[in-house]
This record gives sequence, C-alpha cells and structure tokens, in this order.
Amino acid sequence: MKKELTRQQYLDLYYYMRLNRAVEDTMVKLFRQNKIVGGLYSSLGQEAISVGTAYALEKKDWLAPMIRNIGALLVKGVPPRDVFHAAHGEVRFADQGQGRYEPLW
Repeated sequence: MKKELTRQQYLDLYYYMRLNRAVEDTMVKLFRQNKIVGGLYSSLGQEAISVGTAYALEKKDWLAPMIRNIGALLVKGVPPRDVFHAAHGEVRFADQGQGRYEPLW
C-alpha cells in the first residue's frame, strides 16, 4: 500500500531533522567541554533514519530508542530540554543519572 505524504508532512520531517541536527551539534559541543556524562554517540548525517522511522509510527506504537535515536525521541514529543537533562546525568530520568541519554522515555 503506497501512501503519499502531504506537503505539511514533508515540512514536519524537515523540521525534525533540523531539530535533531541542532540538538546533536549542541551535544557535541557540550561533550567536548566535558559537560556530558558518559559517552556521546552522534547520529550526525543519519538524522533521516531516526526521524523517518519514528514519524511512520502510529500514536499507539511503542518506541525503545537506543544510541543515535535522538530524532526519534523528538518526533515522539520528548522536548530537547529533557534530552539535555538526561545527557547531563540528572537522576530524574530512567537511567538514574548514569549518563545514558537513551533511556526508555
């Protein structure tokens, strides 16, 4: 079954890919300043994979992100602020401050 995307859907995808890139660029800068706990697994250049697959999911579908899936989190409604808080190792997230920014949201 082939389903054509609307112009608005294309714009949404572009928005999320740009947002993903902006968040990742900022995280790379923070990592270089030793402000990110643990490692950083960048998805620069791979934004379309994370964003596109998450965008294709339905609201009822579950998402279990791993490394390089920040775009999927953004598409599913996780604010960039929460991604940064998790990367800084704040204990209010599922990883309990261990520096893994890919917990199950």
